Amino acid sequence: MTFLDRQLALGVLYDHLTDKSKVLTKKGLKKVEIEDNGVRVTTEDGELFTGDILVGADGVHSKVRQEMLRLSEPGHFPPETKAMPCDYGCIFGISNPCGNIKAGSYNGVFHHNRSYLILGALHDRVFWFHFFKLEKRTYGTDIPRFSKEDEAQQLKKVASDPVMPGFTFGDIVQNKITSNMTAVPEYTYNKWHYDRIITTGDACHKFHPITGHGGNAAIETAATLTNGLVKAFNKSTSSTLSSPQISSLFQEVQDIRYKRVKDLIQVSHDQQRVEALEILSSSL
Repeated sequence: MTFLDRQLALGVLYDHLTDKSKVLTKKGLKKVEIEDNGVRVTTEDGELFTGDILVGADGVHSKVRQEMLRLSEPGHFPPETKAMPCDYGCIFGISNPCGNIKAGSYNGVFHHNRSYLILGALHDRVFWFHFFKLEKRTYGTDIPRFSKEDEAQQLKKVASDPVMPGFTFGDIVQNKITSNMTAVPEYTYNKWHYDRIITTGDACHKFHPITGHGGNAAIETAATLTNGLVKAFNKSTSSTLSSPQISSLFQEVQDIRYKRVKDLIQVSHDQQRVEALEILSSSL
């Protein structure tokens, strides 16, 4: 298994698009309006876009989900955002080649209430993750957001942790190119869609990244949605789908994906508990 910079992966995908004109950047979502036969979106720079459906793949702080909640009838969505739990934080980064960490290598390091993933990437760059348990479980809007000062203090605190024979985490940090610190909420919402709007990826199911399931699950949900759309159009006698047909399709996507997503979120959470030596049997 070899890691590479996300920008490189996106570049490969972009280079293979046949119609690049449909990829628009810096188009933050401002407002969504549901019409009789479609959806209208206003961007932060004032442009208007219309379409049959809106798919929100815009992450844990999804603006599309916020707009779904705003547009829906009172009580349609349970107050799930406030119940979103978070037990861990993460600092992830990339470092220049260091030590004997070569492309394709994988090192998992267990410590009490913290753990590490040290991964050899393309050109022997080092991709690394430092996971740590928060002082207490937080929920929703109380989930912390970290500053660069918070990040520096946490990195200093654990710099002496050994991650390989004769090699500390601080040795890797000294060679870092970039890093970021974030909280790691873990959840799947009970409702992923409303009318002609559906969310995917972290906007509806968020994993602890320790297993790598998050990105894969996002791809699986997108593929399930695509397959559902193709199937629905093949069955339809019209070139468009009605709102009830779309709602039914979106619910089918959620029904197919929900249990698998929920189970894998628990698998990821349990793996972090093992690697942070929280489970008694893990530390014996």
